Amino acid sequence: MNELWSPDELYHHGIKGQKWGVRRFENYDGKLTNAGKARYSLGGRNNVLNDRNPNYTNQQRRRDQQVYSRGAVKRINRAMNEGDSVSTARSREAERINNTREIARTAGSVGRTVGKVAGAVGGYILADKLLRQYGGSAFNDPNMRMMASGAIASGAMSVSSQLGGAMGTSVVMLAGGYSPTKYR
Repeated sequence: MNELWSPDELYHHGIKGQKWGVRRFENYDGKLTNAGKARYSLGGRNNVLNDRNPNYTNQQRRRDQQVYSRGAVKRINRAMNEGDSVSTARSREAERINNTREIARTAGSVGRTVGKVAGAVGGYILADKLLRQYGGSAFNDPNMRMMASGAIASGAMSVSSQLGGAMGTSVVMLAGGYSPTKYR
C-alpha cells in the first residue's frame, strides 16, 4: 500500500519565513541586527544580569568564593540582579550543592557496585590464569586454585569498589561545578 504519510517518518519543512543561510539575528552580510546586538550582550539584558550587583560587597564575594566556588559567586550575583536577597541566593546555592551531593552519592554507590563486580570477575580471571601458568604443582588441585583465585579476586574487588565509588562521586561533583574534595 502506498501511503503519503507514515508515523515512522519525521518531516520538517523549516521555519516559516526563514531564508536559507540566514540566521535570525544577522543580516545577509553577516552583521548583527539590533536584536542580535541586544541578544549577544552588546548592551542587552544578558549583560545587565551579569553586572556586579552593588549590594553584593567584595567581602561577601570573597566569603562565598571560599565557602562555595567561583561559579557560585556568579550565580549568587545573577540571582541578586534578578531581585533576590543575598540570603535567598545563598540558600538556593546551598540547596544546589546538596542536590549535587545527593546525585554524587548515588553515582558513587553505583560506581562501587560496578567496581565490585568488575574487580571480582577480572581478579578471578587474572588470578586463575596466573595460578595455572606460574602456580606450580600446589595449585593443580582445582579447589586450591579456586580458593587462591577467590582471595585475589576479593582484593581486586575491594580496590575496584573504592576506585569506582570515588570516580563516580568526583565526576558528578565536577560536572556540577564543585570541588569533589571540598564537598564530601
